[in-house]
Amino acid sequence: MEEAEERRQFLDYLKSLRDSLQLNGIKIAMLVRGYPTPEKHYGSGWAHSLSRIYNELFSLLVFVPSKEIKREYEYEGIRVKWGYPLEVTRQTLSFNPTILLVLGGTSINLFTAFLIKQNTKVPQVTFLTGADAFYSPFYVPFDSLRKIPKRSLITALLHMLHLRRYLKGFDEKGDYIVHLSNWQRKACEKSTFYKAKNVKIIPFPVDTKIFRFKQRQGKVKKLICVRPHIARQYGVDLVIQASRGKYQTDIYGEGPWLYKHMALARKLKANVTFFPKFFTYQRELAATYWDYDMGLMLSRHESQGVSICEMQATGLPVITSAIQAIPEFATGGTILIKNSEVDRVEEIIDDINERGILEELSWKAHKGIVEKCGIEKVMKEHLLLFHQLLNERR
Repeated sequence: MEEAEERRQFLDYLKSLRDSLQLNGIKIAMLVRGYPTPEKHYGSGWAHSLSRIYNELFSLLVFVPSKEIKREYEYEGIRVKWGYPLEVTRQTLSFNPTILLVLGGTSINLFTAFLIKQNTKVPQVTFLTGADAFYSPFYVPFDSLRKIPKRSLITALLHMLHLRRYLKGFDEKGDYIVHLSNWQRKACEKSTFYKAKNVKIIPFPVDTKIFRFKQRQGKVKKLICVRPHIARQYGVDLVIQASRGKYQTDIYGEGPWLYKHMALARKLKANVTFFPKFFTYQRELAATYWDYDMGLMLSRHESQGVSICEMQATGLPVITSAIQAIPEFATGGTILIKNSEVDRVEEIIDDINERGILEELSWKAHKGIVEKCGIEKVMKEHLLLFHQLLNERR
């Protein structure tokens, strides 16, 4: 009941702000690269988190440009339409939105947005996310460039050139690009050789009504890591290397590299337990976080580190990597280390336990994330951006 009342108050606040900014009655079309379906309750869950809130404030329709056949359905009250880019373009124009939101910078998303732009003057906002925001071979770590298929390099290069053209077109039309972090903005400028003018820095929101705070007390005993076993960038191997001491780390996640990581753990005699599990709902993930004392989330690539932020919102202090955008979202409950210093993790936890500061770190982690990317702050920035965009167009 407490959670429901908090969410009601939060939505009432947003509706009041919406009305004061004269945004009531607008229609939003959202282009996303994927969306949960009735059969698979996962995939682009971050897009669904946003659309749940938008749907309470505006008339919303979600479109998924894809190579799949046309389909339409409703998912938790959100109307969703899949189809080829030309079909999605036609349907979007028929919807006649006030604002077009593009979530993710995949080529198929940008191509569809470009087609829509050629046929309408509707204002657009593109939220670039992760490696879709830049020429990824510059930043996403690989063992060797020679191991990357040439087709992937060519595809990434073509994506970068298309993104550059897209960014220039946005400046000419007065539309906006939103980056998750300052680091991502600079990475995008470096890889596209273009500095866009209409740019905002707005992180992905952490829903603190779901990732609710629970005060951690006493001593650190068990740590948690939630990562897919699909690529080096997620740093599961680093977590295994860091967990060779007396503190246990539970690693949740699925993917083709799971058995490879299990073999590494056996070889290093790491104190880890694997849970080959994908979290279907955010509430399930939040409830799992509450069972732990600290997060261990080492990484090689992050444009924000949403999972790290969500952990801290629940009061979990986190040991993580001092790379790329992560320091921008560090709090008083974040312990940053170099990836070459993973052997220090046990020493760091010993120090926290000896000083008895887990409770202090827990509160600072939560408070810092609320201030940096809590859902109230971020959604207010979204509404102010929509107001600014529409006023400039008028």
